[in-house]
Amino acid sequence: MYKKNLFFFVILYSFIFNTITLANIIVYLDMNKIMNTSKPGISILEQLKIINNNNLIFFKKSEKDFKQQETTLRTQKNILSKDEFTTKFNNLKIEISKYNKIRNDKINELNQLKLNATNKLLKLINPLLTEYSAQNSISMIIQKKNLVIGINELDITEKILTIINNKITKIDIKWHQAR
Repeated sequence: MYKKNLFFFVILYSFIFNTITLANIIVYLDMNKIMNTSKPGISILEQLKIINNNNLIFFKKSEKDFKQQETTLRTQKNILSKDEFTTKFNNLKIEISKYNKIRNDKINELNQLKLNATNKLLKLINPLLTEYSAQNSISMIIQKKNLVIGINELDITEKILTIINNKITKIDIKWHQAR
């Protein structure tokens, strides 16, 4: 009798546990792929690339100008008085210091733009993920980078990529070219 009750409880426990497990579908998603290959992700990357290229042009031009000024100043070292040379040299150092601050500001601004654009995209994607999970009885979506192992059938990246590309085509980065 004891063995029958134990057997019954084991079967009942297994049935209940398997039913609960079947109801909790867990899938995963490659967010890096979404950020790099979706239409809005590509638009963000293209805009950031343009800003970065503009920054690089500014940096190279400024650095070339400073090198030219330094070369000119060195050639004038024997012609100028010591005080005049020191004044011009100190002025050049001040200009270079200002440039370095501007350069750091531009780099930080680009990093902040990237962060803001990524957050904006994630905010737009979240309702799409919520809707998809509700429609497909999914209880949890995990990022692929946090996954140790998983079967390919649980990867919903391509399905979500299609949904995102149909709903969101572009994200504009708010950037003001200054200086």
